[in-house]
Amino acid sequence: MVLNHLQSYQENRKALPEKIIVYRDGVGEGQFKDLKAKEVNDIRSACQAMGRKFNPPLTYIVVQKRHHTRFQPLRGDKPQKFNVPPGTTVQETITHPEHDNFFLCSQKGVLGTSRPAHYHILCNDSKYDLYKLQKLTYDLCHLVARCTRSVSTPAPVYYAHLAAFRAKKHIEGRGLRGQLTKTHYTEAVTLQPSIAETMYFV
Repeated sequence: MVLNHLQSYQENRKALPEKIIVYRDGVGEGQFKDLKAKEVNDIRSACQAMGRKFNPPLTYIVVQKRHHTRFQPLRGDKPQKFNVPPGTTVQETITHPEHDNFFLCSQKGVLGTSRPAHYHILCNDSKYDLYKLQKLTYDLCHLVARCTRSVSTPAPVYYAHLAAFRAKKHIEGRGLRGQLTKTHYTEAVTLQPSIAETMYFV
């Protein structure tokens, strides 16, 4: 998949990316070691397949939403009965001790208590400091075409969810059930060339 995207990027931009930043969703902490050993190396292999001299720095960030951490603002020593404002970031005291990570509450809580996203930086070849990654992440939360306000995850993650949901509908529309092979999935989600390179799923 990464190789296909690199080829598409090169075809459209007439160049290859100078740096690669990946936001990965849908994994738990117990899978971090496997991710670093498998997916990060697979991305590097895809880069090498584009040519020996192509070895861009890779930044690999895991996004977690399924956790029980919540934040409450204080006024003095008194907790307040409202959500933290969008852009609130926590990067110490309660974060993971073994690698760079931070919590970011990027959305405005409209109903109930806001749930911050937890970002784990598993690979940082570009040596970005946490502030730059936090700002980039927060900025990306404002780029979702469906919304006029910031959302809870960066646009690439948000769009990946929409694309996966649409792919599920393609499969259901074909009436496929039971144990499916990769061929079944490929045939069900094959797109018309006119929309294959567009964000039709938005």
